[in-house]
Amino acid sequence: MTRFATPLALFLLVLALGACASARGAYDDAMEAEVSGDLPTAFDRYYTALRRDSEIGNARGRLRVVGEQLVEQWLGEAALADPIRAADLYVGVERHALRAEEVGVTLGLPATFASDRDAAFAEAVGSILVGAETARQRGEFSRALDLLRDAEAYRPSASDRLALDDEARQTYTLWAEADLSAGQFRRAYSSTEAALGLLAPDSPEALAMVDLQSAILDAGSVRVAFFPLHAERGRYGNDDGDRGPVRGGRPGTRTEPPYSFVADLDDVLNDDHWTRPPLFVYSADPAEVRRLVRNERQADDLLDNHTLLAVFSGDLGADLGAAFEVTDWVETEEIRDRDTRTAETRTGGTGTYERIRLRLERGATVEYAVVDSRTRYVVCQGEVSRDVSETITVHEADDWRDLQLSREERRRFTDDHRDEEEAELRSELLAALSSAVADRVYRCAGQRVR
Repeated sequence: MTRFATPLALFLLVLALGACASARGAYDDAMEAEVSGDLPTAFDRYYTALRRDSEIGNARGRLRVVGEQLVEQWLGEAALADPIRAADLYVGVERHALRAEEVGVTLGLPATFASDRDAAFAEAVGSILVGAETARQRGEFSRALDLLRDAEAYRPSASDRLALDDEARQTYTLWAEADLSAGQFRRAYSSTEAALGLLAPDSPEALAMVDLQSAILDAGSVRVAFFPLHAERGRYGNDDGDRGPVRGGRPGTRTEPPYSFVADLDDVLNDDHWTRPPLFVYSADPAEVRRLVRNERQADDLLDNHTLLAVFSGDLGADLGAAFEVTDWVETEEIRDRDTRTAETRTGGTGTYERIRLRLERGATVEYAVVDSRTRYVVCQGEVSRDVSETITVHEADDWRDLQLSREERRRFTDDHRDEEEAELRSELLAALSSAVADRVYRCAGQRVR
């Protein structure tokens, strides 16, 4: 019988031949580098050859010879080098010894290697502490922290780590104080956060750092007065929810925002956003804001009356004033499909009812303006729109109470079912729109903070 090689066998053969050729190439490169005296390259290429073909030539023996020559060379350099260079050489020796172990080669290291390495690491950490302190005293805070991070490569002892953390804390503290004086408030606050991460929560140093954070926030924060939300003048709709039966195809479209929606959106903005500002934004007391505008007939026009908005904001001690209006409302209902179904009646007969798939859409647009209370210039203005939709199932019948249906099916005839679905959709819109408005205005205010 004649046997033919399968495609898989041929593929594996090609791979094996390619690996051998690749290993041979790496081996040849290694010998060439070794002859030229380039020991690091020779080591890397012998290592690569053995990774590709563990039995190739005399690569294992040559890797041991080259590796031990490198060890001798680097340890000799370490004895004469500065502390950090010496520690790096010890790191290099360890790394190459581990790579050799990966391909089954053990490099001979001096009997005192571990203790010599630890001594070199300790000396390097000490040198780094001196260098970091010098950089800190010169105001070179970034360089000081870079040096301290480099110390991690030298496996600092527990006592060394305490010294490194203390030096880092001092550096962050001085940097924060310098940035506070220079008006770089965000970076100053970030430095205090880093310093707190190095301190015990209830330590005197941590409490002092919290005080410094408060000083940074007081100096760098922008104060914003958020004025009550209104609907565009004359655009309030009623809240009767007069939708009537959906027979006839497609219900109408409503364009005036219900008064209760505007009031609810204003409440959500106050409760969930204006009272929870991000860092570097202080909100004026909502009670004081409402007290100020309560008897002002022009308060509904603040979005367009930027001068009055600036005056009111200044009266509240705010740097910025923000005014809002609901300027667009979308409320549509569309019947997607409907069919007639039958059900037994309580008297034993047969009745019918309409099953209707109804798509509800609700949407709103809020316009906003943020004004500088001192210059009366508009800092930013724009509009934010969000819409949500849901498809619900409702039932209709002349006398649905006589039909033998499940509790869930019967509920779909009631206004309660429809009201719950609409309330959920409305809540979704309130959450989405309020978050989008707050995000836009907070980003605007945040641009004033350095």
